[in-house]
Amino acid sequence: MATKQNDPGPRFRSLIELNRTLQERQEADAELDRRVRVLQAWQCERLLDTHDDLARHPRYGPGVDFFVQDLYAPKDFSDRDSDIERAVPAMVRLLPEGVLHTAADGAGLYVLSRELDHAMTNALFDEIGVEEIDADAYAEAYRICDDHARRVEQIELVAALAARLDRFVRSRFIYATLKMTRTPARLAGLGELQDFLERGFSAFHHMQGSADFAQTIVERERLILDRIFDRHPEPFSV
Repeated sequence: MATKQNDPGPRFRSLIELNRTLQERQEADAELDRRVRVLQAWQCERLLDTHDDLARHPRYGPGVDFFVQDLYAPKDFSDRDSDIERAVPAMVRLLPEGVLHTAADGAGLYVLSRELDHAMTNALFDEIGVEEIDADAYAEAYRICDDHARRVEQIELVAALAARLDRFVRSRFIYATLKMTRTPARLAGLGELQDFLERGFSAFHHMQGSADFAQTIVERERLILDRIFDRHPEPFSV
């Protein structure tokens, strides 16, 4: 059977396979794993500092927490990733196309971020030779990696994912379905995946509209990106 144009299923499968490859590479190299986690911890602190007003805002705080803690934090996400990998055949077969596009956007953001983190880790610890990451070294590593286009893609994926989540949390049917799958998912050994989905939907449902939230993040991150490549002396002061 011919693949439907813009079918998110093949993209989702491919991203999950790529994520497994990146995970196995990191698990096989203890020093790489340690360095990536150090980098991720620094990046989380930077994100929370840049978006401190959003993190403290009663409406947007859960959204910041979801992006930072569930996508960027230096945590072991292997159980969740294994859940997703095992669930892929059923997800591709059963999920509505729009929801599967959302899952693919989330996977795309996660995989791209991992790839960029691995490149940044090499630039920081091998090429620059840092012992401790600071803003100057981080900005220099950005320029060494020279991934401007992929960084723009990363920011745009944040906006796309936020917009898709925003649409789906407005659907009472999808939100109710997610709650109904809680027990079956845990009985099937997919508890980590279920918790991740619930946290994301809960955060965006709480916002009651994420357009301003996403626009603010995108504008700030694009400004920081441009400042880094323009060698601004304080690129993170936005």
